[in-house]
Amino acid sequence: MRNTRRTTLRSVVVVAGAATVLALPVGSAFADSPAVPEPRPSVDPSANPSVRPSVKPAPSVRAYVTTVKLADGSVAKVYKIGGSHFEADILAGSSKLDTLVSKAGAASYGQNNGLHVVLRPNGTVTSWMDGAGPAAAGAAGLGFAMLSGQG
Repeated sequence: MRNTRRTTLRSVVVVAGAATVLALPVGSAFADSPAVPEPRPSVDPSANPSVRPSVKPAPSVRAYVTTVKLADGSVAKVYKIGGSHFEADILAGSSKLDTLVSKAGAASYGQNNGLHVVLRPNGTVTSWMDGAGPAAAGAAGLGFAMLSGQG
């Protein structure tokens, strides 16, 4: 009787642990790279609020740059937003998995089911599968694209 209880308890613990691991949200597979928050200037409440800037910032425009075939056969569509600000939509068939955002000189990393994707600040995209590593993927020509005019 005592041996049966231990076996049952062990089985429950193993099943609960496996269920916890498998129940992690799939959406976190392609998480944006952590960004450092930009410091905010201090605001003096006694300042004159009637002063307005004479120049308004230009709205961001997403300009298509290129499409890159990734190591697993999916694609990344790269868009240029500003000087060193790029976005890459990761697409598998007709469904959008995620968007990688690289700005202010920081690369953006994503991973899903063994596929690793890197969007660099100059708009290059590299991808590789688990076990291959980024050097092997670049050497084999898998998922590597350079923007024209940049090197």
